[in-house]
Amino acid sequence: MKTYDYTNYSQVLVCGDIHGNFDLVYTNPLIQDTLIIVAGDCGFGFHTIEYYEQLYRTKMNKHLSRNNNTILFIRGNHDDPTYFDGKKFNHRRAICIPDYSLVKTASHIILCIGGAISIDRIWRKRMMEQHNKPLYWEKEKPVLDTEKLNEITNGGIKIDTVITHSCPSFCKPTDKSGVEAWIKQDSLLDRDLDYERLTMTDLYNTLKEHYHPLCQWWYGHYHFSSWECHEGCFFRLLDIGEMDYLR
Repeated sequence: MKTYDYTNYSQVLVCGDIHGNFDLVYTNPLIQDTLIIVAGDCGFGFHTIEYYEQLYRTKMNKHLSRNNNTILFIRGNHDDPTYFDGKKFNHRRAICIPDYSLVKTASHIILCIGGAISIDRIWRKRMMEQHNKPLYWEKEKPVLDTEKLNEITNGGIKIDTVITHSCPSFCKPTDKSGVEAWIKQDSLLDRDLDYERLTMTDLYNTLKEHYHPLCQWWYGHYHFSSWECHEGCFFRLLDIGEMDYLR
Protein backbone atom coordinates (compact mmCIF):
# COMPACT_ATOMS: atom_id res chain seq x y z
CA MET A 1 0.00 0.00 0.00
CA LYS A 2 1.44 3.32 -1.12
CA THR A 3 0.77 6.59 0.73
CA TYR A 4 1.23 9.99 -0.91
CA ASP A 5 1.53 13.04 1.31
CA TYR A 6 0.06 16.12 -0.35
CA THR A 7 -1.01 17.90 2.81
CA ASN A 8 0.45 21.05 1.27
CA TYR A 9 -2.61 21.12 -1.01
CA SER A 10 -5.98 22.30 0.27
CA GLN A 11 -7.67 22.08 -3.16
CA VAL A 12 -8.29 18.78 -4.96
CA LEU A 13 -9.69 18.75 -8.49
CA VAL A 14 -10.99 15.47 -9.91
CA CYS A 15 -11.10 14.94 -13.67
CA GLY A 16 -13.03 12.38 -15.72
CA ASP A 17 -11.56 10.33 -18.57
CA ILE A 18 -9.09 12.21 -20.76
CA HIS A 19 -8.19 9.41 -23.24
CA GLY A 20 -4.74 10.81 -23.98
CA ASN A 21 -5.81 14.45 -24.11
CA PHE A 22 -3.32 15.38 -21.38
CA ASP A 23 -3.32 19.10 -22.07
CA LEU A 24 -6.82 19.25 -20.58
CA VAL A 25 -5.35 18.84 -17.12
CA TYR A 26 -2.13 20.80 -17.21
CA THR A 27 -2.61 23.87 -19.47
CA ASN A 28 -5.51 25.68 -17.77
CA PRO A 29 -4.01 28.82 -16.16
CA LEU A 30 -7.06 29.18 -13.89
CA ILE A 31 -6.14 25.99 -12.03
CA GLN A 32 -3.50 26.88 -9.45
CA ASP A 33 -2.18 25.47 -6.15
CA THR A 34 -4.19 22.32 -6.80
CA LEU A 35 -3.79 18.55 -6.63
CA ILE A 36 -5.45 17.11 -9.74
CA ILE A 37 -6.57 13.47 -9.79
CA VAL A 38 -7.59 11.86 -13.09
CA ALA A 39 -10.12 9.08 -12.40
CA GLY A 40 -8.88 6.62 -15.01
CA ASP A 41 -8.74 6.22 -18.80
CA CYS A 42 -5.78 8.56 -18.88
CA GLY A 43 -4.30 7.16 -22.08
CA PHE A 44 -1.08 5.48 -20.91
CA GLY A 45 0.17 2.62 -23.05
CA PHE A 46 -0.94 3.62 -26.52
CA HIS A 47 2.53 5.12 -27.12
CA THR A 48 6.01 4.23 -25.92
CA ILE A 49 7.25 5.27 -22.49
CA GLU A 50 9.56 7.74 -24.25
CA TYR A 51 6.50 9.58 -25.59
CA TYR A 52 5.12 10.20 -22.08
CA GLU A 53 8.53 11.08 -20.66
CA GLN A 54 9.08 13.67 -23.38
CA LEU A 55 5.58 15.05 -22.84
CA TYR A 56 6.39 15.58 -19.18
CA ARG A 57 9.83 17.11 -19.78
CA THR A 58 8.89 19.44 -22.63
CA LYS A 59 5.35 20.53 -21.73
CA MET A 60 3.67 19.15 -18.65
CA ASN A 61 6.28 20.01 -16.03
CA LYS A 62 6.56 23.63 -17.19
CA HIS A 63 2.83 24.32 -16.82
CA LEU A 64 2.43 22.37 -13.58
CA SER A 65 5.41 24.06 -11.94
CA ARG A 66 4.27 27.53 -13.01
CA ASN A 67 0.82 26.99 -11.45
CA ASN A 68 2.01 24.87 -8.51
CA ASN A 69 -0.15 21.91 -9.51
CA THR A 70 0.44 18.14 -9.31
CA ILE A 71 -1.38 15.40 -11.22
CA LEU A 72 -2.07 11.87 -10.00
CA PHE A 73 -3.30 9.39 -12.61
CA ILE A 74 -5.53 6.44 -11.65
CA ARG A 75 -5.68 3.29 -13.80
CA GLY A 76 -8.58 2.98 -16.23
CA ASN A 77 -9.54 0.10 -18.49
CA HIS A 78 -7.98 2.04 -21.38
CA ASP A 79 -4.58 2.21 -19.68
CA ASP A 80 -1.65 -0.18 -19.61
CA PRO A 81 -1.60 -1.49 -15.99
CA THR A 82 2.21 -1.69 -15.98
CA TYR A 83 2.38 2.11 -15.81
CA PHE A 84 0.50 2.13 -12.49
CA ASP A 85 3.12 0.78 -10.13
CA GLY A 86 4.19 4.17 -8.78
CA LYS A 87 7.57 3.81 -10.50
CA LYS A 88 7.30 3.60 -14.29
CA PHE A 89 5.88 7.11 -14.71
CA ASN A 90 6.89 8.91 -11.53
CA HIS A 91 7.81 12.58 -11.52
CA ARG A 92 7.70 15.35 -8.98
CA ARG A 93 4.49 16.76 -10.44
CA ALA A 94 2.92 13.79 -12.24
CA ILE A 95 2.62 10.17 -11.12
CA CYS A 96 0.70 7.08 -12.24
CA ILE A 97 -0.28 5.73 -8.83
CA PRO A 98 -0.96 2.07 -7.90
CA ASP A 99 -4.39 0.75 -6.96
CA TYR A 100 -5.15 1.16 -3.25
CA SER A 101 -2.97 4.23 -2.96
CA LEU A 102 -3.77 6.55 -0.09
CA VAL A 103 -3.58 10.26 -0.84
CA LYS A 104 -3.44 12.61 2.13
CA THR A 105 -4.29 16.27 1.55
CA ALA A 106 -4.91 19.16 3.92
CA SER A 107 -8.58 18.18 4.30
CA HIS A 108 -9.01 14.60 3.08
CA ILE A 109 -7.71 11.05 3.16
CA ILE A 110 -8.45 9.62 -0.27
CA LEU A 111 -8.44 5.99 -1.39
CA CYS A 112 -7.71 5.58 -5.11
CA ILE A 113 -8.52 2.38 -7.02
CA GLY A 114 -8.57 1.82 -10.78
CA GLY A 115 -9.98 -0.72 -13.19
CA ALA A 116 -13.10 -1.48 -15.21
CA ILE A 117 -14.26 -3.64 -18.12
CA SER A 118 -13.92 -2.53 -21.74
CA ILE A 119 -17.27 -3.15 -23.42
CA ASP A 120 -15.53 -3.14 -26.83
CA ARG A 121 -12.76 -5.57 -25.85
CA ILE A 122 -13.60 -8.04 -28.67
CA TRP A 123 -13.19 -5.29 -31.25
CA ARG A 124 -10.00 -4.02 -29.61
CA LYS A 125 -8.40 -7.47 -29.61
CA ARG A 126 -9.28 -7.88 -33.28
CA MET A 127 -7.78 -4.50 -34.18
CA MET A 128 -4.63 -5.30 -32.19
CA GLU A 129 -4.10 -8.45 -34.25
CA GLN A 130 -4.65 -6.61 -37.52
CA HIS A 131 -2.56 -3.52 -36.80
CA ASN A 132 -0.09 -4.72 -34.17
CA LYS A 133 -0.80 -1.73 -31.92
CA PRO A 134 -1.58 -1.72 -28.18
CA LEU A 135 -5.32 -1.19 -27.74
CA TYR A 136 -6.32 -3.54 -24.92
CA TRP A 137 -4.84 -4.97 -21.70
CA GLU A 138 -6.14 -8.19 -20.12
CA LYS A 139 -5.68 -7.18 -16.48
CA GLU A 140 -8.21 -4.37 -16.65
CA LYS A 141 -10.70 -5.46 -13.98
CA PRO A 142 -10.95 -3.78 -10.59
CA VAL A 143 -9.80 -5.94 -7.70
CA LEU A 144 -11.14 -6.14 -4.15
CA ASP A 145 -7.97 -6.38 -2.05
CA THR A 146 -9.23 -7.20 1.46
CA GLU A 147 -5.68 -7.53 2.77
CA LYS A 148 -4.92 -3.90 1.93
CA LEU A 149 -8.28 -2.74 3.23
CA ASN A 150 -7.58 -4.50 6.53
CA GLU A 151 -4.13 -2.94 6.62
CA ILE A 152 -5.69 0.50 6.21
CA THR A 153 -8.25 -0.10 8.92
CA ASN A 154 -5.81 -1.72 11.36
CA GLY A 155 -3.47 1.21 10.86
CA GLY A 156 -6.13 3.55 12.20
CA ILE A 157 -6.50 5.36 8.87
CA LYS A 158 -9.94 6.83 8.24
CA ILE A 159 -11.00 7.16 4.59
CA ASP A 160 -13.43 9.98 3.88
CA THR A 161 -13.10 10.08 0.06
CA VAL A 162 -12.87 7.38 -2.61
CA ILE A 163 -11.87 7.97 -6.24
CA THR A 164 -12.25 5.04 -8.63
CA HIS A 165 -12.74 4.46 -12.35
CA SER A 166 -15.90 2.38 -11.99
CA CYS A 167 -18.54 2.48 -9.22
CA PRO A 168 -20.85 0.39 -7.02
CA SER A 169 -23.92 -1.29 -8.52
CA PHE A 170 -26.37 1.13 -6.91
CA CYS A 171 -24.80 4.15 -8.66
CA LYS A 172 -25.65 5.50 -12.09
CA PRO A 173 -25.80 3.91 -14.59
CA THR A 174 -27.95 1.18 -13.04
CA ASP A 175 -28.67 -0.78 -16.22
CA LYS A 176 -26.86 -1.90 -19.36
CA SER A 177 -28.80 0.17 -21.87
CA GLY A 178 -26.54 1.18 -24.72
CA VAL A 179 -24.22 -1.81 -24.48
CA GLU A 180 -26.60 -4.53 -25.72
CA ALA A 181 -24.85 -4.81 -29.08
CA TRP A 182 -21.49 -5.39 -27.40
CA ILE A 183 -23.02 -8.03 -25.10
CA LYS A 184 -24.33 -9.93 -28.13
CA GLN A 185 -20.80 -10.06 -29.56
CA ASP A 186 -19.09 -11.04 -26.30
CA SER A 187 -20.54 -14.06 -24.47
CA LEU A 188 -18.79 -13.22 -21.18
CA LEU A 189 -19.29 -9.47 -21.17
CA ASP A 190 -22.61 -9.42 -19.29
CA ARG A 191 -21.13 -11.52 -16.48
CA ASP A 192 -17.93 -9.49 -16.32
CA LEU A 193 -19.78 -6.17 -16.18
CA ASP A 194 -21.75 -7.50 -13.20
CA TYR A 195 -18.47 -8.59 -11.57
CA GLU A 196 -16.99 -5.13 -12.04
CA ARG A 197 -19.85 -3.34 -10.34
CA LEU A 198 -20.23 -5.91 -7.55
CA THR A 199 -16.51 -5.57 -6.78
CA MET A 200 -17.05 -1.85 -6.22
CA THR A 201 -20.15 -2.57 -4.13
CA ASP A 202 -18.12 -4.96 -1.98
CA LEU A 203 -15.51 -2.23 -1.59
CA TYR A 204 -18.15 0.24 -0.43
CA ASN A 205 -19.68 -2.26 2.01
CA THR A 206 -16.27 -3.18 3.43
CA LEU A 207 -15.37 0.46 4.06
CA LYS A 208 -18.73 1.03 5.76
CA GLU A 209 -18.35 -2.11 7.87
CA HIS A 210 -14.94 -0.86 8.98
CA TYR A 211 -16.54 2.46 10.02
CA HIS A 212 -14.71 4.67 7.58
CA PRO A 213 -16.37 8.13 7.51
CA LEU A 214 -17.15 8.08 3.78
CA CYS A 215 -18.65 11.34 2.62
CA GLN A 216 -17.85 11.34 -1.13
CA TRP A 217 -17.04 8.94 -3.97
CA TRP A 218 -15.91 10.12 -7.40
CA TYR A 219 -15.65 8.13 -10.63
CA GLY A 220 -15.55 8.33 -14.44
CA HIS A 221 -15.74 5.60 -17.12
CA TYR A 222 -19.38 6.05 -18.20
CA HIS A 223 -19.04 9.22 -20.28
CA PHE A 224 -21.82 11.28 -18.75
CA SER A 225 -22.25 13.50 -15.73
CA SER A 226 -24.40 12.98 -12.65
CA TRP A 227 -24.49 13.14 -8.89
CA GLU A 228 -26.56 11.42 -6.24
CA CYS A 229 -26.56 10.66 -2.53
CA HIS A 230 -26.58 7.16 -1.01
CA GLU A 231 -26.62 6.54 2.73
CA GLY A 232 -25.24 10.00 3.35
CA CYS A 233 -22.39 9.64 0.84
CA PHE A 234 -22.15 11.96 -2.19
CA PHE A 235 -21.49 10.05 -5.45
CA ARG A 236 -20.17 12.08 -8.38
CA LEU A 237 -19.83 10.76 -11.93
CA LEU A 238 -17.63 12.88 -14.21
CA ASP A 239 -18.04 13.04 -17.98
CA ILE A 240 -15.08 12.95 -20.40
CA GLY A 241 -12.75 15.79 -19.48
CA GLU A 242 -15.17 17.15 -16.84
CA MET A 243 -13.54 18.57 -13.71
CA ASP A 244 -14.91 19.40 -10.29
CA TYR A 245 -13.47 20.12 -6.86
CA LEU A 246 -13.80 17.81 -3.88
CA ARG A 247 -16.31 18.91 -1.27
